[in-house]
Amino acid sequence: MPVFVVVALSLAVLSVAAVVLSALQVKAAIGALAAAMRTTGNRLRPLVDELAEEAAVAATELEAIAETWNARRRRPGRAAHPRVH
Repeated sequence: MPVFVVVALSLAVLSVAAVVLSALQVKAAIGALAAAMRTTGNRLRPLVDELAEEAAVAATELEAIAETWNARRRRPGRAAHPRVH
């Protein structure tokens, strides 16, 4: 009977050790993933800022085009859809 107790305790210790090692590896992987996400965020921040600036410029240009289009449509004596010959 004592042999079974020793084997059972040995297996329990090995199981706990395996769980602890797995937990340490998961912790290290999560740390590496967090670092990679920070690095990616830092690299993408200038691109996000540039895209926001471009979107603002595009919105301004679209507004100007819409104003010009509406002004042309409101002019008297001009057809809404000019014919092309």
